Amino acid sequence: IGATPGTLVFSGNLAYISGGNALILRGSTAFPEQLNTGSPLDGRVFKLSPTGGHLLYTRRLDDGEHFNELWLVGTGQGAIARRLGVYDVLWADWNPAIADETALQIAYTTGIRTELPPGWEANNDLWLATITVRQSFSFVERQVSEPYPASYGWWGGNYAWSPSGRYIAYSYADEIGVIDLQTTNEAEQRRQLHRFTEYNTQRNWVWVPTLSWSPDGRYLSFVAHSGPDAEALLFDSYVADVGSNAVVRFVEQVGMWGHSNWSPLSNQLFEAGERNSRIAFLRATNPLESENSSYTLWLMDQDGSNARQIYPAVGENSRFPSNQQFMAWGASGRDMAFVFNNGLYVLNLDTNEAHRISQDETGISTPTWAPYGAGITAP
Repeated sequence: IGATPGTLVFSGNLAYISGGNALILRGSTAFPEQLNTGSPLDGRVFKLSPTGGHLLYTRRLDDGEHFNELWLVGTGQGAIARRLGVYDVLWADWNPAIADETALQIAYTTGIRTELPPGWEANNDLWLATITVRQSFSFVERQVSEPYPASYGWWGGNYAWSPSGRYIAYSYADEIGVIDLQTTNEAEQRRQLHRFTEYNTQRNWVWVPTLSWSPDGRYLSFVAHSGPDAEALLFDSYVADVGSNAVVRFVEQVGMWGHSNWSPLSNQLFEAGERNSRIAFLRATNPLESENSSYTLWLMDQDGSNARQIYPAVGENSRFPSNQQFMAWGASGRDMAFVFNNGLYVLNLDTNEAHRISQDETGISTPTWAPYGAGITAP
């Protein structure tokens, strides 16, 4: 599979960070536009809203008190960025079930700045905030989860909002679970799905699974450390049934940066007779050295079958970033954008053609593609 030059036309908005700036492509690769986000972006939060009308992002701070700040900017030309008054954000994302660009909702979790590595200490809290974007702007937040006593809690966790908006999945160094936003009973709010032996990095960072929901919100895909030996480089791909709590191993030895990404299901696929989504993931070429191994991009069916390498061609050298937001699905479920060898590519699964759409190598990262979730008309 080779990279094809030339202008590419696609649906929706595709944004990414290049050289510390926010660039957006509006349905075509011909004219990248720079969004007025200010600088410098730290890349910790960089996500388009479900219909693509706004970008949520964090800017790095060096004031000695905070390490970053949460901002919002519309994606229309000339939009003015707004600071949200939230500092030291470790994760934030949109509620994918809300498509109304005038009354959006986000969730976020915070930490505190420290002088010791890694530079923060996680609060392991969880906040919801409603953002009203009309003539008058408002930002109203409420805490929905008290600080959680997680293992290696100083590092913090990963999170993913379910398509229905009901659950936020969480992961820490040795557990996966969900937080039910529809219950006020604290005893019932948090439910553990999977426990495992943490991986001992023997350094000042913690390995934490990344999470991805199926488009119907029933299943949660993740990579977890396997076996009882905390120092063994054993990382397998799993899927959990959130309704029954059943957990099934899908792929063995994918590597610690496996990063499952479940594809959306759109009207376009339903009209074509397609009823099944797919899971994209990275797979280490040397799983016993998976921290520093090269990885290849794979695709499997939603039941774990038919796993195959899709990029690059078998035998070619590859370098994908370890960042969990290395890729983003397009709304059709047939296109994906990903960072590869310092460039941004779009791959079409029907033609197997990959287009390199970035023109330079100035720190390409964190692609985000909208519409998704409620931004895609439900089938």
